[in-house]
Amino acid sequence: MRINLVKIGNSKGLRLPKAVIDSCGIGTTVSLEIRGRELIIRPDDLVRAGWAEALAQNPHTETWSDWDAVSPSTDDEWTWPQNNGPEDITWPDTPLVSKSG
Repeated sequence: MRINLVKIGNSKGLRLPKAVIDSCGIGTTVSLEIRGRELIIRPDDLVRAGWAEALAQNPHTETWSDWDAVSPSTDDEWTWPQNNGPEDITWPDTPLVSKSG
């Protein structure tokens, strides 16, 4: 499909036919990606579809005041471990290897 660019102020835009918008599931916003000299347009609404409804059904909204009651407010209230040098460190028997990437 070939589409002409439309002048919009100092910019240019694409006018997508309704059939293209409907078949791609495009709502009010899109996600753009540039790969080399290609522009990829994806529907943005599908990424977080249903999030607003799920949050609206959650009866508990967390506030930081929940945490203030259990955490010390100053450094003086913390009990810090004593470090007397390398002999205090317990090393694992097997090497630590990241499996995340």
